[in-house]
Amino acid sequence: METGYALNFASNLTEQKLVMAGKYVQKELLIRLAKSIEVFHHLPYIVTVNPHMAGVLLTYLETFEALRTFKEINNYEDCKNYVQYVVRASTLHSDMFSELSTGIAEAKQLPDAVEVSHSELDKFMSKFVQERLARRVLISHQAALMTQYLQPKPDHCGIFGLRSRPAEIVESATEIVSAICRKRFNVSPEVEITGDTDIEFCYIPDHLEYMLVELLKNSMRHTVKWSINNNIDPQPIQVRLSHGKGIYLRISDKGGGFRGNALQHCWEWGGIHKSSLSSLQSPMDFPMPKRRSTIAEVAEALEKRKVKISDSLKLQDNSKDPELLKEWIRREHKDDMGSLTTNHHGLPVARTYCRFLCGDIDMESLEGIGSHAYVTLADVSNKGIAF
Repeated sequence: METGYALNFASNLTEQKLVMAGKYVQKELLIRLAKSIEVFHHLPYIVTVNPHMAGVLLTYLETFEALRTFKEINNYEDCKNYVQYVVRASTLHSDMFSELSTGIAEAKQLPDAVEVSHSELDKFMSKFVQERLARRVLISHQAALMTQYLQPKPDHCGIFGLRSRPAEIVESATEIVSAICRKRFNVSPEVEITGDTDIEFCYIPDHLEYMLVELLKNSMRHTVKWSINNNIDPQPIQVRLSHGKGIYLRISDKGGGFRGNALQHCWEWGGIHKSSLSSLQSPMDFPMPKRRSTIAEVAEALEKRKVKISDSLKLQDNSKDPELLKEWIRREHKDDMGSLTTNHHGLPVARTYCRFLCGDIDMESLEGIGSHAYVTLADVSNKGIAF
């Protein structure tokens, strides 16, 4: 499905249209979940038996089985029940990024003799996150359509904001990060928004907010720490907006920049400090030979971590209440917003979100001065973005 088709399809919603879309989602989710599960089995055995990695795999296996056995959608009631079921299943995956990031970090700390390729691990994470993002867009768009059919929302088409205003989204992200920063340091830098603040374009507002939260967390954390270490007041963070062929944001701070070669590692998956690794203790913790894993072996190695998703998804009779769907859509991109750290995956996930919608994020740093983050966005109504 492409963005242009999704936007046209969502005009003049009817129950028949929602049922058609629900049938498509039900079919596609199983195919895409199967592909994500298959990706795991291209990893070395020693990686897939890591408790964090295997826990995620088992959750996906249970989710696949739960959705595979769900009743086929034939009418509007079936569609509402299925969407709510999928929404509940999705909430059980909320800590997936943290689990995978920790698992990848631990795998990268294995001794060289184990021969685990760091580039292979990064390719796995990039592919897995892209596929997960495509699924989440598909699910959340269908959930949003169901909600908007009951409660129309001006200037919105599913999860797409037809007149998204970057300046307002920057303000919203600033409020979130400033609150976290004040809680952590009792102070937060000012954020000054300049440039073309009246820009409007078609985008997914929650995605943009997630990206900006991660970038501002990085800037605020460095700015405050730099001011404390140098006994000065935190300098304002500058966010400048402009537009041309695309929409552009530049986030500039005076937080001392990245030290040494830290900048080149900020986009790596599993960029976690050794001291925070939990399950890896010594090479003897992983005596297995390097080979491909099987589902049976992973299940046996982590029997105690199995998740019985079907038991936690008892369908309730609240299909006429859209609050569950609205809350999940709002919460979906905020699982990691409670901490001022980027949770060792915030920046690469933000870049993946941006690239998924035909944009990009890059950074440059001047050590001892500060850093600049450059965000390029595209109006998705003009792009044939497949999701």
